[in-house]
Amino acid sequence: MSVHKQRPIKWPAGVKMLVVDIEAPSSSFSADTGEIIIFAFIHPSWKSVRSVAYDDFEGWENLYITDRDYFLCKWISEELSDTEIFIGQYHVGFDLPFINARLAYHGFGPLRPTANIDTYKIAKKAFNPGRSFGRPSGLGCSLANLSKFFKLKTQKGKIHNIEWRIAMTNDDPALMRKIERYCRNDVLTTRDLFQKVAPFGKIPHLHLEAGIKYAADTCNYCGSKELMKRGYYRTDTALYRQFYCKSCMRWPRGRKSLVGRGSQHVK
Repeated sequence: MSVHKQRPIKWPAGVKMLVVDIEAPSSSFSADTGEIIIFAFIHPSWKSVRSVAYDDFEGWENLYITDRDYFLCKWISEELSDTEIFIGQYHVGFDLPFINARLAYHGFGPLRPTANIDTYKIAKKAFNPGRSFGRPSGLGCSLANLSKFFKLKTQKGKIHNIEWRIAMTNDDPALMRKIERYCRNDVLTTRDLFQKVAPFGKIPHLHLEAGIKYAADTCNYCGSKELMKRGYYRTDTALYRQFYCKSCMRWPRGRKSLVGRGSQHVK
């Protein structure tokens, strides 16, 4: 039986949300020949990142090379079952399907259906719509480029391919810890990036997900009262007051339609 070194996740009050990142061998991003080396995560209210590696479990060295993440996948399956929202860079395009594929490989069920916020997809849609005049247009949306563009406090780190190969073939503990620090750093970068790109994408109303009720004159997204009236938001059948939130820089709308049954008069 494996014994993990770290304590179970203790959720703070409110929404159960994690900013996450995984590391897989750079030589094989295919889930049938690669494995999850490290899983790193942080709740926005935590001061530091936590991480779990496959060599944190007793007995991992006795497993076949493509099975080394069995205990890590078991931990992910059990500990993340309560998570309500995942945030990650290229999370929907790589991390999430890779994790689910590895869970399936080891005979575990998929992660709980949740809201998945992908900072790459938000940035891609907002800043890099495609090609113009035969050339790529807009802003490069890699984590390295976005961290430089927004001048984030934590920048994307670097790991050389040779270090990956040595760590995987020789099971070098020192290099494994370096890769773990690299993964934790990516989580911090993604957390800060999310704050920058969130106003440009459609994300869940986080306070509503947490069951918190705010007054009618507060932001739907962050609960701030620093709202500025900015005209109206129209649908085919309704009209809502449109606001701009000075705190989170998003555009919430009024909760009640200003026209139709049960509406209020436009002021």
